[in-house]
Amino acid sequence: QRDLLVETIKGSQMAAFVKILEEDAGLHFLLRLDIPCSDREFSGIMERCGVKLRALSEYYHLEENRSEHDFLINYSSLSEEQIVTAINLISKEVVKLRR
Repeated sequence: QRDLLVETIKGSQMAAFVKILEEDAGLHFLLRLDIPCSDREFSGIMERCGVKLRALSEYYHLEENRSEHDFLINYSSLSEEQIVTAINLISKEVVKLRR
């Protein structure tokens, strides 16, 4: 699943606007997006598209520790079809925002 997810991201239209962090961290990793909106706004956009995407910034208590644009990707319960669909939806929105 991880390999499919990483390869799908690397082959997507958003590949130039993302960085994968901690990809060997088990059943999740961080996806850093180069986007011109807040984490909250992007999470809302994705939720309206049917993709639950959690920003790492949601977990920080202190504002000065908060980092923007790092999203937690948990793929443990996703089928191959769900992985491809989710990445395509995320990619579409990232590219749209970058225009």
